[in-house]
Amino acid sequence: MDKVFLPSYPKLHKVIKSEEGEYLKFYSFAELDKEQFNQAVKLIREYIAKQKNPTEWQKVAQVVWVEIAEPYIIQDKRYQKT
Repeated sequence: MDKVFLPSYPKLHKVIKSEEGEYLKFYSFAELDKEQFNQAVKLIREYIAKQKNPTEWQKVAQVVWVEIAEPYIIQDKRYQKT
């Protein structure tokens, strides 16, 4: 997330909460308003699309985003399809 939001979007980065799980790090978008939520989604999608030769961990993150996060994102009441 640091690479997606810093240094251009420090306020947005600060609002997205990082939570440590037993094995994984989770991010909460709960405190984002509608505009911030959609901006964050757009920036993450753009970052993923621009990755060239992603590392194994970046590939895992892409799968998690597409297969786990995206279905919840599009159901969120704040989500605006672009």
